[in-house]
Amino acid sequence: CLFTAPSFADDESDSDLTMEDRITNVVSLMEQLPDGAQKKIREEGADIQYRCNDKDLYSQLHNCECIMVRFIELRLKYGPDESRDNILDELSKTCVSSEGAAGYGYQKCHRIYGSSQNDGDERTEEEFCSCFGNKFSKFYQEVPSSDYFHIEKLFTLARQECNFIRR
Repeated sequence: CLFTAPSFADDESDSDLTMEDRITNVVSLMEQLPDGAQKKIREEGADIQYRCNDKDLYSQLHNCECIMVRFIELRLKYGPDESRDNILDELSKTCVSSEGAAGYGYQKCHRIYGSSQNDGDERTEEEFCSCFGNKFSKFYQEVPSSDYFHIEKLFTLARQECNFIRR
C-alpha cells in the first residue's frame, strides 16, 4: 500500500464548496502523503483531465478541471486500492458545465433547425436557439448523461419547451 488515505470530510458537508476551496483542501490533504504517493495521484489526476478533454462532447458538457479535482478528492478519500473505474463512475454525473451545455445546445440548434424554425413563428432563429440552448442546459443538468439517445431526447424536450413550430 503506497499510502493511507488522510481523514476526509464527508461528501454531504462539502457539497457547496467552491472549486478554489476544493483545490485548497486537496492540496492540504496531499501534503500529508509521502512524495511518491503525491506524485502518483498528481499523474493520475492529470491523466483523468487529459482523457476528459480528449472527449469532445463530454468536455463541452462537463468541466474537466472539476472532474480532475473531484477525482483526486475521491482517490484521497478511498485510497489507492479503489479502482479508477469505480471512482469515475461516481463522478460521471458531476461537474456539469451549464455554460458549456447551453453553448452546445445553442450551436446544435442552429445546425439542426436553422432558418426552418421561422415557419409560422415570429421569433428569430437567434431567439429560438437561445431558448433551446438554455433549456437543453437545464435538462442536461437535471440528468447528465452524454449518451447519444439521451442527448436526442433532451433536444426534443428543449424544442418542445421553446414551442418549436414547423409547418
